[in-house]
Amino acid sequence: MNFVQYVLLSLTLLLGCVFIGCFANNDNENNNNNDNNNNNNNNNNNNKSTPFGFLEAMVNHTAIFTAILKELPREGKAAWHALTAVRSEWNPLRIAVSTLDLNDTNKYCNISGVIRQDLHGKDFMCTETSILTPEKIQLIIEYILPEAVQLHSSRLLVESLNENLLIPLFNDTICSSFTVPADHRRIGVKDADMILYVAAKPASGVDVAWAKSCAKMKNGRPIAGVINFIPQSISLTRISIRITAHEIAHTLGFNYQQMVDLNMISTVPHVRGKPSVMVVNSTLTAKKAKEFYGCSSAVGMELEDEGDNNTAGSHWKRRNARDELMASMGSTGMYYTAMTMATFEDMKFYKANWGKEERMSWGENAGCAFLEEKCIVNNITAFPHMFCNESKSSTLRCTFDRRALGSCSLTVHNISIPEVYQYFTNPYLGGNKDDLMDYCPFIVPYEDSYCNNGEKELLPGSRISVNSRCLTGDHLILYNKPVGDICVEVLCGNGKVHIRYLGDDEWYPCPEGTSITPMKTFSSGRIQCPMVHEVCDESNVAFTTLTSISLASMLWLWFFY
Repeated sequence: MNFVQYVLLSLTLLLGCVFIGCFANNDNENNNNNDNNNNNNNNNNNNKSTPFGFLEAMVNHTAIFTAILKELPREGKAAWHALTAVRSEWNPLRIAVSTLDLNDTNKYCNISGVIRQDLHGKDFMCTETSILTPEKIQLIIEYILPEAVQLHSSRLLVESLNENLLIPLFNDTICSSFTVPADHRRIGVKDADMILYVAAKPASGVDVAWAKSCAKMKNGRPIAGVINFIPQSISLTRISIRITAHEIAHTLGFNYQQMVDLNMISTVPHVRGKPSVMVVNSTLTAKKAKEFYGCSSAVGMELEDEGDNNTAGSHWKRRNARDELMASMGSTGMYYTAMTMATFEDMKFYKANWGKEERMSWGENAGCAFLEEKCIVNNITAFPHMFCNESKSSTLRCTFDRRALGSCSLTVHNISIPEVYQYFTNPYLGGNKDDLMDYCPFIVPYEDSYCNNGEKELLPGSRISVNSRCLTGDHLILYNKPVGDICVEVLCGNGKVHIRYLGDDEWYPCPEGTSITPMKTFSSGRIQCPMVHEVCDESNVAFTTLTSISLASMLWLWFFY
């Protein structure tokens, strides 16, 4: 080897070391070792670690949740902060949480009979039901929030910051009422792309939680938000976690003002007899809507136009997407579908992790008529699996999500229904206004008619269990009386469904499109087999219970979630 070759080889090796980090700083190695040791110590000190590394460092200061889902009132503009140090690669969204307000008993009801301020600064007399107990605080910090955050961090990518997340002063009164640690504004929040400030101030009514975006980057991406749990509604349930994720989505930008600012909303005239409706018509959202509904002429995803100002405009139209995560009312479904993921990606500062979208049955492949025409015309519906047209029936029917038995919400109103919502020859006949379904009637459950925990006396012929779902009965007769649809226990695996019904502990295969003729309990009739996705989740196991469960049952929730 001559001298020139030797020099070239040396330079090549030197450059290679530079790129692969041969000259890594010993201090960095020591810091990494210290970090690892600290993490190990933290894991040893906590019997239950959170599933997110970025939550771990903030657990003492850090740690949501609606029937009708709302944002906080739109007061002023979110604060801006000039964060420019963005990495070029896209990484899973890191959401940090701060729960200082859950440590301050002056910020929530800790005993009955004391006065506390609500979100709007008004005095609230605390009652037994509005008390935030230590157990509820634990549920928020250790279980509900981590699961809800994971729903977003596993589906949304951002261009990560390579500096701490500095939090500006908030312009909004409600945002400013939450405690922001001084270090968050002076030093910033490490290893985070977004931070949520969490509280549980008292409130009346049925809302589970309120949420609001409080600060953005110059490109419009939210970096800080607030969320307030309503103490009486906190419970460890699947729907609570989903509603929490719904509220977090609002802080991430799924709200009317954000989408208007990004030119994602347009108005479509003359839809279902209405003068106009609002839709999210951004490119990918429109594409996913066309695919989902099976309607090539769909302009985009329609937004809610019912409810108050905090509901309308910031949610999907419930009539069209009843079981979607971002629909205007909570449901037992609340699926994180391709439409919501597409809307986040259309904002340009998120990318969707495709393959993680969840399937929703409501409206799937229903065609253009479902979106463009009325749910019922002259007493008849073209979509009997979603809408109903008979108010009185001697038997119970399955709700659309197959989690309960119920009856049609068709009601005779005291005054005539607005003409645009008149679907029957009787102008006083229609669904309930408060359902936010454009007065379209559908099967609604009773309080004690859920298949997982309902009252057996109210559900004749039904097998009640944690894994029970509702199946359609075909002329089933019990004790010489028709029983309609029934709850059966469901077992899912390898893309197949097995069921067992009341009075028979045998598991029977139930391929979709077929039926089972019970040999016990019922004197005649058949049980119609469902489609697999109607009763099984992505893991091919039965959906978990939706009622409050004990901590001892928590692994059941997490396993089936």
